[in-house]
Amino acid sequence: MTDVESEKPRFRVWKKTKLGVMILVLAFAALYVPAKFLAVMFTDRGANLYDEGRFEEAMVQFRRALRVYPGFRPARRQLAELEKYIKRYPRRPDVQFVPTPQVVVDKMLELAEVKKSDLVYDLGCGDGRILVTAAKRYGCKAVGYDIDRQCVKESLENAQKNNVAHLVTVEEKDIFTLDFSKANVITLYLLPKLNVKLIPQLEKLKPGSRIVSHDFDMKGVKPDKVVTVTLKEDNSEHKVYLWTTPLKRINEQPLDEDLETDQEHSTSPKK
Repeated sequence: MTDVESEKPRFRVWKKTKLGVMILVLAFAALYVPAKFLAVMFTDRGANLYDEGRFEEAMVQFRRALRVYPGFRPARRQLAELEKYIKRYPRRPDVQFVPTPQVVVDKMLELAEVKKSDLVYDLGCGDGRILVTAAKRYGCKAVGYDIDRQCVKESLENAQKNNVAHLVTVEEKDIFTLDFSKANVITLYLLPKLNVKLIPQLEKLKPGSRIVSHDFDMKGVKPDKVVTVTLKEDNSEHKVYLWTTPLKRINEQPLDEDLETDQEHSTSPKK
């Protein structure tokens, strides 16, 4: 047998091996590329939902990414961060954000007699309109707290847009864990039961501090004044409650029967 003939079988084996490797590479690529594409897509969706504060939906998207591509590090990293965040802040917001009409915001701050030297706390700051109004109109410092990440983001953007970012601070925190003792003015737009839950913290405010609430009272505590604001647009009425510290505890129920209300009607300015 010649040298050429002896090499033929070996050449055929090598040729078959090369073909097999190519098939495996193509098969791997056919699986890998779509899997990575889907993982990127799910991770991007999850990141957007995460930024909006929709944590449960974000978690679903990150887990989908890891199911189609278990080794996808961005999804794994963001899922770990989200789980850590939820462990730290496990509670959902107590109330859904409903914006306070600007004319009511103005009345709240007017009733609280805000001054430049005051420090205003807005508990559940929403889009930051109370903080921005206090800073722009009175030149005071204002701090907002909200457990909703999207609200914190909107508040900061609102402060920046209105050129009061140097006076406004917004933090993502649970208001029921905070110390309010540095504040001079507290603004609220929460449910009555949440106002009551805050009483132990509000009682630690300095004497003469003012607390104003949009629409909802504080059961068991007598307000100094209650003002009604009537909106021009739809004639809807909004109450604004004012309390000053030390708080005046009462036992009579219901609370509204014992109020000495000062009814003031105002309309929003024409546009």
